[in-house]
Amino acid sequence: MRRMTEEAAEGQTQTQAPAEKAPAPTKKQRSAQDHAQKYWAGLVGKRVKITPMVAGLPPITGVLKSYGVYEVEVELQNRTVYVLKHAIYTVEEAPEPVIGVKKR
Repeated sequence: MRRMTEEAAEGQTQTQAPAEKAPAPTKKQRSAQDHAQKYWAGLVGKRVKITPMVAGLPPITGVLKSYGVYEVEVELQNRTVYVLKHAIYTVEEAPEPVIGVKKR
């Protein structure tokens, strides 16, 4: 009985079709991916202003801590916020806040 199951298992492996590979990305797709990675990498650790796509929400301003495929992590004054990339309208580097000096 054991011999029959081994032969059956061997027969199944021989008849299975090889897994198809995903098509390689084109040169244009690779260039766009590289540009996006360099763009986000250049903003890590800097103060950024993120404008959400939802109307009525104020922009989020904080320090960009990290980024992933689908989200970015922004550290605000007292908390950390994860923003999904598909909900971002614009991202720009924000100037450092100026501490007001009273004029006499």
